Parts: sequence; C-alpha cells; structure tokens
Amino acid sequence: MRFRSEFLNRLSKNKMAMSGLLIVLILFSTSIFSHHLAPYPPSDIDTSNILAAPSRSHPMGTDILGRDV
Repeated sequence: MRFRSEFLNRLSKNKMAMSGLLIVLILFSTSIFSHHLAPYPPSDIDTSNILAAPSRSHPMGTDILGRDV
C-alpha cells in the first residue's frame, strides 16, 4: 500500500507523465465515444442535405454529395 501511494505521489508531481496520461485518456475516451462524435458512416450519401450548413445533426456541415463532414 505504501508503494502505491508513493508511486502516485511521484507520478502526480511529474508534469510530463501527467500530460502523457492526459493524452492517453483523451484518446481512450475518443475511441469509446466515437459513435457519438461521428454518428454517420463516411460512405452514406444523403442527397437532401447536399452542401448543408453546419447544424445540430451535421456539426461540420455536408459536402457536395451530402456526406457528413
């Protein structure tokens, strides 16, 4: 138990280790919640939304074929 608390104490004081841990956590959470970040498959074509402006359903808009950007 003492080893664990000493390890966590030293880890929390190391700025490079903490920034690396933060990057790993961001990448991990992005991979877990990717279906919420990009709900549309890249090959789906929606002709009713060609060149649509950014909206709630397409946060970055759509391209010339109606695909989610």
